[in-house]
Amino acid sequence: DFYFIRDHNWSAVSVLPVIMNFEIPPGLTDLLQEFTVAVLRTRPGNLEEFAAQYFNVLNDKKNGPAKSDNNSG
Repeated sequence: DFYFIRDHNWSAVSVLPVIMNFEIPPGLTDLLQEFTVAVLRTRPGNLEEFAAQYFNVLNDKKNGPAKSDNNSG
């Protein structure tokens, strides 16, 4: 694993090897793989917006739509 560090003026990047030992939560690999496939298939212009929508839809499918703080209706 490598850790990227920018110097104080943000013009140079140093690559330092870092030893990290993380336990990958169950389901994370599949989640990221499915997201990656969706990105490669749709090639969104705005990746951050696409990611937000993708994970919101996924969450709604799993947990139901988020309840709105808006009391109209």
